[in-house]
Parts: sequence; structure tokens; C-alpha cells
Amino acid sequence: MVKNFDLVADKVKEADFFLEKLNQASTNFNEARFYFSAFVTATRSITFVLQTAIINDIKFMEWYNQKQTELKSDPLARFFLEVGNEVQKRGSNPVSIFECNSED
Repeated sequence: MVKNFDLVADKVKEADFFLEKLNQASTNFNEARFYFSAFVTATRSITFVLQTAIINDIKFMEWYNQKQTELKSDPLARFFLEVGNEVQKRGSNPVSIFECNSED
């Protein structure tokens, strides 16, 4: 089980890495778009790895199911879910909006 938690911790580090890179990208729109996409993908993978790591723990699954229900009604969590779906499933990236607007 410890190894599985190491994988979760590694995914958190990966998301932190891309968030820092996104912060450093500043006005370089291609870098910002790419790092945003990587950040969204890395953050989403945290919950997948977490579920895999603790799938056999009944108490965790009960807690996680309750948290999922709570998050469905949280506007910020809903926003990130929708942005993640846009980036991962449809290929669009909200950072691109800023690039188009900067050329006006």
C-alpha cells in the first residue's frame, strides 16, 4: 500500500511542477496553453491514482463517494471539471482566449 501512496504523492508533485511552469510562462501563450493542459491532466490523474491505490478500502470508498457528491454541488469544483473535460476530451484550452484577445 505504501508504494501506491508514493504514486499519489508523485502525481501531486507532477501537478505542482506544471502549475509552477504555468506561473513562469507569463505572457508566452503557447507555453501557458501547454502547461495549463499538462496541469489539468496531472491534477485529474491524482484522483484516478488515489482511487486505484485505495480501491479495496471500504471506509475510503464510502468517504470518497460522499466527497464526490459534495463536489458536484460546489461551483468551483464544477468549473474545474468542465475545464478539464474541455482540455482533455475536446482539445480546447481556455488559455487560448487570452491569446486571441491580446491581438485586438
